[in-house]
Amino acid sequence: MISWLKNDSDRILWSGKTFEMGLSTSIFLQHQKRKDLWAFSLRNKHNELCGYAELVKRTNLQFNLCRVIVKPTLRRKGLGKFLCREVMRYAKKQMGCARMILNTLENNSSARSCYRSLGFETLEVKSNSRKFEDQWGKLIIMGIILPSQSERKN
Repeated sequence: MISWLKNDSDRILWSGKTFEMGLSTSIFLQHQKRKDLWAFSLRNKHNELCGYAELVKRTNLQFNLCRVIVKPTLRRKGLGKFLCREVMRYAKKQMGCARMILNTLENNSSARSCYRSLGFETLEVKSNSRKFEDQWGKLIIMGIILPSQSERKN
């Protein structure tokens, strides 16, 4: 999966500041050992990795959806949306998540479009918050209240 990130711009779009000191397989594996982190993979019928996402617990009811990525050759086919929807479903059913938050960059329009299609709304825009390709850009914080079982039936 790390090979899908061709340069620093790809890394920043994917992980924000998480790996700003560098990213390697060993650093990534260490990152995955966090006690507040759950990793999800999307695999095809041949068990090849097609997508990846993380949940980070903030409170008993709130989680952050983080580091969502789809293999470059499979993008724009709905896999990111599918992966996010499954992670959201898991967070709600298995972890009791009531609210999910995520960060994305203003220039990551495809990700923002995907998140909006899932019901995420912009909560906050932080100007000059992330440096991307030698320019300061806006960090977009998005969130969604996950409906309870009774709300979903109505």
